[in-house]
Amino acid sequence: VAVGFGINTPAQAAAVAKLADAAVVGTAVVKVIADNLKQPAEAVAKTHKFIAELAAGVRSARVGA
Repeated sequence: VAVGFGINTPAQAAAVAKLADAAVVGTAVVKVIADNLKQPAEAVAKTHKFIAELAAGVRSARVGA
């Protein structure tokens, strides 16, 4: 089961990961990209950082699960 509505923070991703098989993040990623459209390299770097933070949140919820 995948859940993906309103996930914007690592803490929210972790909370979802405790209950679901997957945390789906869409709009929040698009927002990071849209906020940096005039600086493509910055958009890539910030998107990568954001996704890495979300992934860390998910992994923290799954430790010992």
